This record gives sequence, C-alpha cells and structure tokens, in this order.
Amino acid sequence: MTYNLQDSPSSDEDLVSAICEDVRHHIARIGSGFYGYALLPWDMSTQTPPPTLSAVVNREEDIDPKNREDDYYRFGVDEWALWEHEGFDRSARELARFYESFKAEHNKDPDDFEFDDEEIAFRTGLYDTHVEALLRLRNDGTFGEDTFLVIWVTDSDDEISTKSAKLLNNPTIYGRYAAQFGD
Repeated sequence: MTYNLQDSPSSDEDLVSAICEDVRHHIARIGSGFYGYALLPWDMSTQTPPPTLSAVVNREEDIDPKNREDDYYRFGVDEWALWEHEGFDRSARELARFYESFKAEHNKDPDDFEFDDEEIAFRTGLYDTHVEALLRLRNDGTFGEDTFLVIWVTDSDDEISTKSAKLLNNPTIYGRYAAQFGD
C-alpha cells in the first residue's frame, strides 16, 4: 500500500531527507521487532528554541501483560518504553536552519505570547515535514505495513497526532487508534 500526504504545503527537502536519514540510523541502532514508532517534533508552545527531534518506540513485550488487550496502551505514545532524545543530529541542524529562516522573516512583538497566523502556518508546515518523512520511510519499506506510525505532541490539542495516524497507517490500525484517541 502506498500512502500519500494531501493538502500539505510544500516541505523542505533537506529537512525531510535529514529526518529520514536520522530515523534510519535510529532503527539500525535499536534493531527491529517494534510495533510502534512515533516522532516527537519540537513543540514551539512548550519548548524553547532551537527545535529538536525525538522518537519513541514500543515493542509487544514493553506492554504490561495486564494491558496487552487495551489499545490505549498500544497506541498511547506517552505509555511507551523507549524514548530516544539523542542521535538526531542532522535533523537538529536542519530544524535549526528551518527555524532561523522563519524567524528572520517573521516580525512579532516579543511581548505577544499568542501565536499569530504565520507561526501557526510555520508549525503546521514543520509537522507536515515530519509526516512526509515518515511517509517516505513507510513507502520505501523502512517500516512494515503493520507498524503503527504517528507524529506525537504530548499534552497537545493540535490535530497532528490524529492527522498523521490517519495518513501513515492502514485503515484497521487507524481505526483502533481513533477508537482510543478520537477522530
């Protein structure tokens, strides 16, 4: 099955390539056998610059036996076991470049803490580059058809988690996710 990213602004090719390369290296380090892989993009509402990238992975054996039938624990990234904050160096450099380019053109009152339309569009574009990277990795066989993929922003009401889960997964896996985390 080939997945497609729809209704997305054009992405930054260097950033997408960097994310793909770093994710491939991450998977080479941790090995196979995981059922779920999540990218945690920089959350500009709670984290100071420069932007970073992290990943979270879960294997069947990471789910407590008493919770194995509960899809909340299967798809709830906050409950997953292997959090990786290191090893995404190329992505970090490209994210910093991407952010600095935006910041150089964005004029805003430093005392205004509300996101303006340009910041919202930047965040959406940033998240979409992460989705595009995972789509490429899914389509090139880096991830198996049954591997759950998602862009996850902890404690956020941003639609990226649901949007990415729908775009990145087959309908059966997405349906199980959506039953727990809404559509």
